[in-house]
Amino acid sequence: MVSIKGKTLKEIYKEAPGYLEWLSGQDRTDPVIKKGIEMMFDAVKQNGNQKSNKQEQTPPPPTNEPKDTQPEKQEDKPSATDDFPFE
Repeated sequence: MVSIKGKTLKEIYKEAPGYLEWLSGQDRTDPVIKKGIEMMFDAVKQNGNQKSNKQEQTPPPPTNEPKDTQPEKQEDKPSATDDFPFE
């Protein structure tokens, strides 16, 4: 059993969304509470739809990796064993 005393509808929704569905269907539930529950469920649905639409439309974020992923050729970099004519 979830304790609901002193909690907001949002807090109750996070813990027991089924309870709010049940509560909204009861004849004795205050109409203001029913309207609040209805509005919250509508907002949750709308937010879920916006997230799924946004994921479909938004390209993945850029990475910090260089665009050219080819490794540099080893001969391009001098090593400690290379002979330099100016030594």
